[in-house]
Amino acid sequence: MLFRSNATVVWTSISPEAAGHFRDVRTIFPRLKGKRVIAAAHWGKFAQIFSHPLTRWSARRLLPGLDQIVFTAPVLSEACAAWLPEGRRAVIPNTLDPEVIPDATMVSNRIDEGVRSRPRVLFLSNMFVEKGWPDMLEAAALMHAEGFEAEWFFAGAWPSEDVQRQFLDQVTRLELTESVVHLGAMETRDRKSTR
Repeated sequence: MLFRSNATVVWTSISPEAAGHFRDVRTIFPRLKGKRVIAAAHWGKFAQIFSHPLTRWSARRLLPGLDQIVFTAPVLSEACAAWLPEGRRAVIPNTLDPEVIPDATMVSNRIDEGVRSRPRVLFLSNMFVEKGWPDMLEAAALMHAEGFEAEWFFAGAWPSEDVQRQFLDQVTRLELTESVVHLGAMETRDRKSTR
């Protein structure tokens, strides 16, 4: 296989974690010298590598070797503005695919059916703590305490058994076992559009 030496390199997942950052610095980044590099920052906490005591100096040293960093939301891009000028930050929104957004007819039909006795709230993401499911459970508990009864559905794969145990322990501690359901990993897009 032939590679063009002047080809742009897309670094698909630059790490926001200290351990991953040091792996990047020691293994990936040295191989990118002299190339045009566009890095993708997927994590909401990516900006922390520029201020964390362990990574702030080495992270800032990476910047001259990156032509652009792509973020999934404007707020994530703006969080890095102090270290990376606007022209070297880009945003490609991480939004829902059009096929999982209900059309006007489906919305009208659901309105005509009336309000459910218990509304459904869906959290759809892999179950990384950083995605915010602990906050969602806390919100569910607060709403429950105020008399707002809802069904809370969480759909996504567990990153580890420890995280799964943390989720179940929090559900029990907040007394949400009757209203919280974890649906597991979403393996097909069809499941996202079901009621």
